[in-house]
Amino acid sequence: MLHQLGKEDPGGFVEHDEGRLCGVDVRLPEMEDVTIRSITEYFTSRFKNLPNYEYAFLAVHFKNGNRHEELLFTIRLDGTVELDLDLEGGNPSRLRDTRLKIEVEKLFGAANASVLEADHFFADEGIDHDFWSIRMSLNSQSVTIGELCEALRNTRSALCKVRTEAYSDCSADFMDSLTRGRFEDLVGTEESSWLECKSELNIGNADGNDKLVKAVCGFANGDESGLLVIGLKTDRINSRDVVSSVSPVSARAHTEDRYRKIISEQVSPVVVGLKVGIIAVEDGVLVAVSIPAQERNSKPFMVTKQGGISIFLRNGDFTSRMKPDEIRMLMARGWPE
Repeated sequence: MLHQLGKEDPGGFVEHDEGRLCGVDVRLPEMEDVTIRSITEYFTSRFKNLPNYEYAFLAVHFKNGNRHEELLFTIRLDGTVELDLDLEGGNPSRLRDTRLKIEVEKLFGAANASVLEADHFFADEGIDHDFWSIRMSLNSQSVTIGELCEALRNTRSALCKVRTEAYSDCSADFMDSLTRGRFEDLVGTEESSWLECKSELNIGNADGNDKLVKAVCGFANGDESGLLVIGLKTDRINSRDVVSSVSPVSARAHTEDRYRKIISEQVSPVVVGLKVGIIAVEDGVLVAVSIPAQERNSKPFMVTKQGGISIFLRNGDFTSRMKPDEIRMLMARGWPE
């Protein structure tokens, strides 16, 4: 029986403001290949024996990286099905309704779903984070629960990319949420041309120092502001590194003076406007190194170490070291426009 599938939350019959409904909670592996047709047939058959009930709901839970996802299906007496979901964390809260609908319908289109409502709710004393509440109608009975869950995974990834398009200075927006302690807004953000996150950094050791100056140099040689954050863990989702949680580092080891000293000794010329922010959190700190866009005539920025030099470039979501022949070509032609 469907209502027995939820091993942790078996569900049951509950009251609802709009009438009476029956409810079930299940986990994705138990429902992945089940079609909407099977669900509606099951519940509509139950409606015949329960004439006082007007709605039924099915809540499907699954893991998306470290995130707990939920899809809530509402099955009506006439067999129509609506899907409700929330999108919070890492999504641009000021994204206009029309743009959000376009992105969601694009990803859920293969599942024949249409957006009915998309409402944004701001955090307040009753809600601890901004989120979008989205309601969709399902226009196909043959789509499976697994296909709809995959559409949600892809939607999160797509909206993180829209975040980059929606703001002119993404690093400033990210930094604002970071300093305000709104970490839930950061979860889901992909590493990119302006963002690199590390869950830890052995600052003071050769390996940690190398990673620090490599990132700073790469951002300084780029065309936009960059942000290196120490203390944010990432997960690999859809071949991209995505912010998943806070992972504080030691306040004693990670100080502003220590970061500035290492950068000033190994990165040349001086990175104008560089800032090192220490954000206190429970069990430690986060470190945010902000690198403003630099003037073209000050490039290339180089890492100098033991008499040698290295030049790093930020390419998308990773930093690469220039090869000797690339450096020779750069010296001959000058820094590109």
